[in-house]
Amino acid sequence: MNSSEKMKHEVIKQIGERGRLIAEVAQDFGVSNRQVYRWLKGNQATSKKTAKPDPVNAQVAQLKMELYAVSQQLTALKAQVNKQIVNQ
Repeated sequence: MNSSEKMKHEVIKQIGERGRLIAEVAQDFGVSNRQVYRWLKGNQATSKKTAKPDPVNAQVAQLKMELYAVSQQLTALKAQVNKQIVNQ
């Protein structure tokens, strides 16, 4: 296992087993949130083939992805509101 694979494994472990936030782990390891989501998605696909699924961890991962999407929407809405305020 090379160093990038070790990092990927550790990132997934930090989120799945330790319950850390994706954004925190991504920042700690110097990778984008999007990359972490790709790794998690790939890991879930691999895990489904090799292990019995853990519904709690799967639900936590799903909720984290949904939270990220909502956070992105909130950021966009805030930007729109700020733009409207400035234009008034």
